Amino acid sequence: MKDHNDTDSGTRMTRDRYKVRVRVGRGRRDFFAMIPLMLALVAYFVMPAFADTHTYRLAGVDLNTEFVNQPYWMAPGNVGATHYRFQSGLIAFTDGAGVPGQGYCIDLLTHRVHTASYTDGARIDQAGIANAQQVLWLLNNAYPKAPPMLGSDNTGAARSSSVVQAAIWHYSDGFQLDPAGSPYVDAAYRSAYDQLVAAAAPAAALPPASMTLTGPGAVDLNALPGDHGFDVTASIVQDNGRPAPDGTEVNFSSDNGTLGGAAHPSSSPLIARTAGGHAAVHAVPTPAASGSVNLSATASLPVAPGKVLLPNVASQRLVETSWGQESASAQLAVGFSAHSTPTISKEANDETAGHLGKASTQTPAIAAQVGDHLSYETAIGNSGLIPFTGVVHDNLADPKNTLMTKLENVKQYAVDAAGKRQPLPATATQDLQWAVTGLAPGQVVKFGFEADVPKALDLPVNTFFNCAYVTPPTTVSNCVQVVVNTVPNVLAVKLADGQKSGLASPGGTLSYTVAVTNTGTRNLTNVAVTDNLSKGNLALLSKVAVKTGTFDAATRVVAWTIPALAVGATQTVSFTAQVPAADVTLCGTTPTYENVAEASQPGVTGGLQILPSSTTLTGVPQPKCAVVKVIPSASAVVTPSASAVAAEVTPPASGVEAAMTQPASAVEAATTTMPFTGHDIRRELVLGFGLLLTGAGLIMASRKEGERA
Repeated sequence: MKDHNDTDSGTRMTRDRYKVRVRVGRGRRDFFAMIPLMLALVAYFVMPAFADTHTYRLAGVDLNTEFVNQPYWMAPGNVGATHYRFQSGLIAFTDGAGVPGQGYCIDLLTHRVHTASYTDGARIDQAGIANAQQVLWLLNNAYPKAPPMLGSDNTGAARSSSVVQAAIWHYSDGFQLDPAGSPYVDAAYRSAYDQLVAAAAPAAALPPASMTLTGPGAVDLNALPGDHGFDVTASIVQDNGRPAPDGTEVNFSSDNGTLGGAAHPSSSPLIARTAGGHAAVHAVPTPAASGSVNLSATASLPVAPGKVLLPNVASQRLVETSWGQESASAQLAVGFSAHSTPTISKEANDETAGHLGKASTQTPAIAAQVGDHLSYETAIGNSGLIPFTGVVHDNLADPKNTLMTKLENVKQYAVDAAGKRQPLPATATQDLQWAVTGLAPGQVVKFGFEADVPKALDLPVNTFFNCAYVTPPTTVSNCVQVVVNTVPNVLAVKLADGQKSGLASPGGTLSYTVAVTNTGTRNLTNVAVTDNLSKGNLALLSKVAVKTGTFDAATRVVAWTIPALAVGATQTVSFTAQVPAADVTLCGTTPTYENVAEASQPGVTGGLQILPSSTTLTGVPQPKCAVVKVIPSASAVVTPSASAVAAEVTPPASGVEAAMTQPASAVEAATTTMPFTGHDIRRELVLGFGLLLTGAGLIMASRKEGERA
């Protein structure tokens, strides 16, 4: 680009070229007759003569400044022995379709015609240009294919394009830049020029642009956080070996699930833009037990520059900095797996009025009572990614589920969507099972059973311990406890000769019976019944005989053991003894034979209540003291004083009670996991058609003028 005014002498048309004689003063008719010619002339000079996309015009060019919208800089230097000062920088142009392009010029000393149009030529290395390989190297490796060397702002970009143009002229036209310090050439500009000139080398054949996709080879979707997706990165390299320019659009697509990212939360296909040659996308496959997602990416990139644009008149040639666009693509297949994850929780409820309670953990437990109505409910959920199908087990006979087999009237149910219990068929086994089919992620279903606590239990503290589990995989629920305390009450009623009062002859035999009844809520074992005959006149009884019991003659205590005494049951023990014969020592006295029986349960501590009964035989003085009259006592049943209650005893090592604790070998098992050109209108035809219309108009005007004459 030479530093002088462009005269456009090669394209100026003389005013005589298409001179038309027009009669002056004929009025507006002559003017209107000239309109077709005027329109034709406008079309000739204004209408582009390069409507196809392979014809180009300079853009942003002004005849006075040459580069109104395009940055440039001055490059002073010599070509041969002559010194010049050139405007140097990128030249903007558009093709017939309006697509912009840019390039540098060669043929430095050739006059450039601003109105020239350009057409496609050959690559620079095939156009007979001196040092074409070095020029091609500069086009491939310098600005704008590479970052600007002299700053990224507008001034830096203008100076960078100027120094590249100067380096191209060095090889294409023998240009030598002035040394640093001369007008328009500072140290940085000269240094960049020297670097480009020194680095330019014959350009090797460039490989095509390439793209690679990187991501996981195989993934377990359940193990991925958040939305259970993964990242895939496209890395793009241009044909010159440099990363794709920042902002390059990359089109991602997936055959499974969705693609997302910070700017595009959910779509497929998706457009991402590069930064540093990379563009990332987040892939979220549709979960399945096993599957794969195939991802594809494409991008359009500038390809190797160097096409020569040929002017239609004698003017400078241009070389494009970009030949056009080429496509780079890549594919990536990622295998994945997903599984369901069952969850299970359990709660127990005491539904008896006045005893309402709920337990959802092992402690605290519900404090229920005998005869209460309980429910045990199990909730099964799915925190996995695919539907769950399995079986819920609540085995009442499992050793860790203590005392659960003692529950009565067990009835199973399922909870419907409205929260109501729907009865399920009874089962003969105590291993209660419920099938779960296709439970969607996040969905919850509930099953359970109702049962009654027995009205009689064996232990002071009865712990109903219950857990459930679901398979597969084996996942154990929380465990719940219902605790029932029992009361061990007994009542002893004693009769003499089958009655509470009566007559006995001196020397006669009396038969004593003790009826022991369990009036508490605990089934008792080894109930001890004793009758002490050492007190008062009872010591006078002789010939004591005991059935199913013992009599200690030294202590005069009669004792029995009742092996088992269920709640509400009565057991009777007895003995016989002889009343003393008539004796003078008894005459005039009132002999009293008061007898009290006591009952206790060895091995039981804490609140054993004993309610004994007593009989009293009172001797009334008779002549010769021959007859003893039995006088009824005031009450057949009495509550013993503190001294009459049997003392609590320490339970033997093999006592009935045992602390009910959760077995060490619990059923719980760790949860396991299972295993994305326009039409060219000839200007000459338009001009000819305009001339024809003009001639016709003039002839008609002349005829009308003649007629008037």
